[in-house]
Amino acid sequence: MSEVRPWHPADLALAIIPAAFAAFLWLAGRGPDSSLTPAGAPAWARFRDHLLDGPDAGMWAANAYALATGRLADLDGHRLPVFPRLTAALLDWTGDVALAGHLVGHLAHVGLGALVYLLGARWMSRGLALGAGLAAVYYVPA
Repeated sequence: MSEVRPWHPADLALAIIPAAFAAFLWLAGRGPDSSLTPAGAPAWARFRDHLLDGPDAGMWAANAYALATGRLADLDGHRLPVFPRLTAALLDWTGDVALAGHLVGHLAHVGLGALVYLLGARWMSRGLALGAGLAAVYYVPA
């Protein structure tokens, strides 16, 4: 059994690199044409962010609205609570459930590279972990 290497302060500093790369890809608008974004949209928003998409979009939006308005009896118990809770928390700030849901997804994407790096740096070399974090950010769609 291999010995797990201890944490190093450089691990936290290097975790910023995949997160910054993810933020760059996100802000660079990887995906649909950003010229289709509605006027007055936040600088981070893309056209897709204004749409409810996916097979279960209506139900997570209904759960987020139910949480935001305190109607707990209307919650659907068949869905994991983390995504609707985070979406409901951002709903006041964004003013739109689609924007709030996509912002949660974007923030999770930005954190993915840092998390992969930190886990990889704990059990393998920092270089491999950095490569894995950057690959995870680049190949997983935002």
